[in-house]
Amino acid sequence: MKTINLKHKILNDKYTEYVYESFDIQNKEETSVSIPINLKEVEKFEWNVGVILGSSGSGKTTILKEIGNIKNVNFDYEKPLISNFDWLEPKEATLVLTSMGLSSVPTWLRPFHTLSNGEQYRATLAYLVASAKEGETILIDEYTSVVDRDVAKAMSFSLQKYIRRENKKIILASCHYDILEWLMPDWICSPQKGGALERCDYLRQGRPKIELQISRVDAKTWDFFKKHHYLTELNNKAYSHYLF
Repeated sequence: MKTINLKHKILNDKYTEYVYESFDIQNKEETSVSIPINLKEVEKFEWNVGVILGSSGSGKTTILKEIGNIKNVNFDYEKPLISNFDWLEPKEATLVLTSMGLSSVPTWLRPFHTLSNGEQYRATLAYLVASAKEGETILIDEYTSVVDRDVAKAMSFSLQKYIRRENKKIILASCHYDILEWLMPDWICSPQKGGALERCDYLRQGRPKIELQISRVDAKTWDFFKKHHYLTELNNKAYSHYLF
């Protein structure tokens, strides 16, 4: 078992003195924290998706930095989003964006800075995944922290399909447990559970079922959705309308 030890000298002032007096802190010279991690077993089996799982402050980011470099992405704010993927063929660029849950065609044509926080997150994830070199392990911090939970689940299922189809390796740090059955990781490492590596074959048995209720609706219902349709908002009078 490996342990990452972090120590920092305390620069004392009136605020730290207040803390010492109020909470009976004994060590006034330095702070320290130990983060357990056991990823050695990962080298012994084939895998594509790994998760560092734990609550905020448990050491997930520290573990990722121990593994490798967490990359940043700088988009060209003048270009449409999809044009930033210019090392890919256009069809491949649309595939990777869709695989990260960013399937809105109008969004592809907007500059990065005009997107919502959730859209920016998915665009950044798509860029990091698509730009990874052969044999490189993709490291993603704060996975799904800025998207709503339904999007997080759908994105997780699409992401793992893409990663496995392309035979890439990705390690995601997250505090969310609700994505696991959709992400279906090959392994999980949790510093809060002693850093032990857990094989997750049981999560590969199949994704949760989705139940849909389908109802025939009046043609006027289309008015709620037409602004999101990427081809036209016009509606043929001969259409029948169904709502999922």
